[in-house]
Amino acid sequence: MMGFHHLQILHCILYSLKSFLDVFARLICKVINPSTEPTTFGSKKVEGKALSGAKLARWVEGCSPYSFSDKLQLRDIILSHSRVWISEAVVYRDTLAHYREIQGMEQMHVP
Repeated sequence: MMGFHHLQILHCILYSLKSFLDVFARLICKVINPSTEPTTFGSKKVEGKALSGAKLARWVEGCSPYSFSDKLQLRDIILSHSRVWISEAVVYRDTLAHYREIQGMEQMHVP
């Protein structure tokens, strides 16, 4: 069973993660190419599957200057982490943000 305090902590962690990812995306954009408009850590389809961070990965690949030789490696790292855990965490955050419960999670309610 999950009490209110635990649910509140879970919400805070997931919301903070999503906020951090968007700030991280802006930072990466400004560090790599300060003259371009930054992007978010948004979701895009990669090989038919929506991945969080794919928007940033595409930006890294397409908007990085020629002098940034590690752009393909950075793109692959972003997509790899997205496949392993980031996309799933963002789905949980989106589920909670839209006033639904996470399937399989039992909440403790007191009438």
